[in-house]
Amino acid sequence: MKSFVLPYYVLTLISSQGAKNLPQNPTKQFEHYYQTLDSLLIQKDVKGTLALIRDSHTADYTHESKPDVRGQRTKRNLKETIESVEKAVRWMAAFKESVSKVEKVSLSPHKAVVTVISSLSGITPKTPNGKNQIMVLYSKSEDTWVQVGSKWKIKVIRTLEDRMTIDGKPVPFHS
Repeated sequence: MKSFVLPYYVLTLISSQGAKNLPQNPTKQFEHYYQTLDSLLIQKDVKGTLALIRDSHTADYTHESKPDVRGQRTKRNLKETIESVEKAVRWMAAFKESVSKVEKVSLSPHKAVVTVISSLSGITPKTPNGKNQIMVLYSKSEDTWVQVGSKWKIKVIRTLEDRMTIDGKPVPFHS
């Protein structure tokens, strides 16, 4: 079976439009972020998604994959993340469902660690045999948010778990 590599990161974006009118409560802000993400993905809004990444992440942002078989984590910076997300969102034929749930928030005065569980399903482009496939991604991450002025921004996303299926069958996947 062919291994597909799609960035986990498409599961963890924020809307620049939504960021302008966030609730005052930080936990509500984080929940709003993930709800807006889900909406953008269902709409397959590439331009909005990329704008929101630029607006909601620190310049020194890092995405850390879950550890590989050697225990090593792959790290991606903001530029690499933007490129990866754009490629993945454009690649999908359509998104069917995107659900992100804030499981836990550990808040200090200028930093928050948010545990998020996300699932995303979509339709892949047609395979060589002319059929579309249903792809489902699941992930659990710890997202570190920091306060930058009056705004909260994502500094680090650390993948704890991820898995993918194509037409219900597990596929090798590494975020």
